[in-house]
Amino acid sequence: MKKFSVYAVVCMLLCTVFFAQTAFPETLPLQSKPAAPAYAEPDECIKLYEIPFEKLYYLCLAGVNASGFKPLEMQSRSGYILFETANQEFLLSVMKKDAKHSFVKIAPANNVYKFAKTIPEKIYQYIESNKDKNIEDMKFN
Repeated sequence: MKKFSVYAVVCMLLCTVFFAQTAFPETLPLQSKPAAPAYAEPDECIKLYEIPFEKLYYLCLAGVNASGFKPLEMQSRSGYILFETANQEFLLSVMKKDAKHSFVKIAPANNVYKFAKTIPEKIYQYIESNKDKNIEDMKFN
């Protein structure tokens, strides 16, 4: 009888442990899906401003510099700035609509629109915050 009770107790313990694990499985933390990167859409890369061409060009150039992007090439007459960020080159074009209005267009140099939408947003934000300031010529001795 003693053998039977030891076996019964051991079986009961094993059953209890087995059923406790299946009845109350460990709760795993919820796995969140990685957020898809927010890519810029082509229509978000062009914007109209009520700013003359020359002033908008200089604001864009300053915005590229202030955003920490690396300017590679620029030409004020045709209104383009070639810059690099995140190992990708971008072409920023300023186009004149009339005497008071101008466009800014930011396009990847390889024409693949898989880049973060924060790149044009930083430049647009800089333009918006500084468009009321006057641009003055610097004089050097």
